[in-house]
Parts: sequence; C-alpha cells; structure tokens
Amino acid sequence: FPPPPPPGATFPPKLKKLHFFVFSAFVWLFMIRHKWIEGRRHLFSAGLCTGGALLMDYNVIPIVACIGLYALMVIDRKKIPVYISGGTIPIIILLVYQYICFDSPFSTPYSFPLTETSDEVPWQSKGIYGFNLPSFTSLWGLSFSLYRGLFAYMPILLPAVPALILGLYKRQTYRLEWLVIAGACTSQFLFNASMDPFWHAGYVFGPRFLMPLIPFLIIPLGLIEHRGIQQGVMV
Repeated sequence: FPPPPPPGATFPPKLKKLHFFVFSAFVWLFMIRHKWIEGRRHLFSAGLCTGGALLMDYNVIPIVACIGLYALMVIDRKKIPVYISGGTIPIIILLVYQYICFDSPFSTPYSFPLTETSDEVPWQSKGIYGFNLPSFTSLWGLSFSLYRGLFAYMPILLPAVPALILGLYKRQTYRLEWLVIAGACTSQFLFNASMDPFWHAGYVFGPRFLMPLIPFLIIPLGLIEHRGIQQGVMV
C-alpha cells in the first residue's frame, strides 16, 4: 500500500498560507539578525508575517509568541516599533472581523455552540475554557498514534528530534535559532495536547494544529545530512 499523504496535503489553502506566514516571519528575522538583509521594510514585513499567522489561525499563538520573543532579542530597540506596527495590522483586521461577526472583538467561533438548538460549547466542556493538563491520550495521540500522530503520518520527521538536541549543544553560532525552534515546537505541541477534549482538531486528516511545526522540523534534518548520515537511514 502507498504511504498516506503528509498532513496538510488534503487541507484547505488557508492552512498552507499559515505555513507561509509563520515560517516566513522566522526566516525574515533570521536574515535580519545575521545581516543578510537590512532596512525597515524587512522589519515591517517580518511583523506583517507574524501577525498574518494569527490572522490565519490563532491556534498558533505559542509559535507566534516564540517568534515575537526572538524578534525582541535580535532587533535594535529603536526599530522594534517598526516590527510591531507590521504585526498590528493583521491583528486589527482580525479584531474588526470578530466584532462584525460576533459583536465583540474578543469573541471567537470557538466561543459559541455547535448548533442553534443547543447551548453547549463542546470544545469548552472540560478544564478552563477547553484547556487542561495534557493527558497521555492526547500526548500519544498527537505523536505516535495512527489516529493523529505526527510521526505516524510523517516518520521522516523522527530524526529531527535528536538532531534538534544536537543543534542546541553543538551549534554555537545559531544556538538562539535552535532555542527558538525547540521552544516553538515544544510549546505548540503541549498547547495542542492541552486542548481538552478537542486536541484531535475535529474531522480532519492528520494533526491539523501541528502542521505549522513541519517546516521548523525540516531544518534539523539538514543538520543530520550535514553530519554524514545517509538519507536511507533516516527513511
């Protein structure tokens, strides 16, 4: 039997745009930090991509928070307002949209019942507004289970975990970037696993809320290849 398509291959274009925005923000900031590009327009574009990721899907808040902290550490203090102004535009659009649709800029579709005949909000039925401590079911379900496991759908990403640890300890020049990648992946995974009982993300194919991690996990795979491990071993 052929292997299943990777998560996201059958998803709507919105989630693919989310990939673009969240990863582009990180790449832009990386190039700014290492002086590959300069200019306020690049700072503004990095902020625009950061805010654009939230506009596409606010479930990526952990990744956006890590990228925002990264920006504060690498951008000159006098230029931080340029980055913030770029990120503010998509957020304002999101707040206006929610106000028009739900009469409040801070109300989201997840705040309302699934049907008109019921007052129950199923994805907020447990914990605090639908969030609880990660359970074994959600942790296993999002990692290795055949139901929603990221590594079950894309086993090629398994070597990315030890490679990421290797990058944290061995790569002095880019240690900050490795910390950002590790923080983004860990926080997003735990954030998704804390969604009780909606960690599986509904009727979808694969771990939908973990999709933005894929481009970040691809980077450590390049480190493995750089150290001379054959691609066949990784597969």
